[in-house]
Amino acid sequence: MLHDLQRGGSFMLQVDTQAISSVRWLPSDTEIKAREILRMGVLPAYRRQGLSQHLIEVVTHRAQRADINELLLAVRA
Repeated sequence: MLHDLQRGGSFMLQVDTQAISSVRWLPSDTEIKAREILRMGVLPAYRRQGLSQHLIEVVTHRAQRADINELLLAVRA
């Protein structure tokens, strides 16, 4: 995981000192300049408040500043 974080990045949302939501991404293995969003989660008590949307927006803005052409997200239940 440390190797992944060195190649990619992450953001975390906190309430006081408790981490309540996070997202992690890596460069994709494709030839295009893309990032894969690998992990995104929100603690159950904080769901349905739009926090995932905020995380996606932060990653999107970061990608735009880094001239990333595409973000890839796989979803599973």
